[in-house]
Amino acid sequence: EQNIEWLRKVLDDRVGIGLENNNYYPTKAYDIVTDGGFISNIVYQNDIYLLLDIAHAMVTSHNKLIPYLDYVNSLPLDNLLQLHICQPTLPKGGMAYDSHNAPNHNMIEEVIRLVDMYPQIQYLTIEYYKDKDLLIKSLKDLKDKLSSCFEYPDNVYR
Repeated sequence: EQNIEWLRKVLDDRVGIGLENNNYYPTKAYDIVTDGGFISNIVYQNDIYLLLDIAHAMVTSHNKLIPYLDYVNSLPLDNLLQLHICQPTLPKGGMAYDSHNAPNHNMIEEVIRLVDMYPQIQYLTIEYYKDKDLLIKSLKDLKDKLSSCFEYPDNVYR
């Protein structure tokens, strides 16, 4: 609350404040901060937005052994404003982590599902940095997929 109050004082009123969900790893440091109820309380009590990092949600659900959709649905999705998009590493029987790989087909399909369900989403960020050509391809693929699924004005998702 103190950080949000400070941000409101130093930022222009037109700047929205968002909270990004974190990855869960099995240490006490992550028990509370990755809990959907905790994240929802912060978002709602402080009237801020949710920045949903899809890979973080996948890592959290994998490492907590809970279904992905159950975890995502525990978050304050009605305040969802932005998506972070990349492919995590989700080994069977092993610890998942956010490896920031280029998004695969299933990840793009999840983005489409979320954008369709939550039309208030305004920002999409692919968090991939290992190969500029693959990043450009990922951006174009996402734009093409969005354009084929939804009708947008010409200035959206350029």
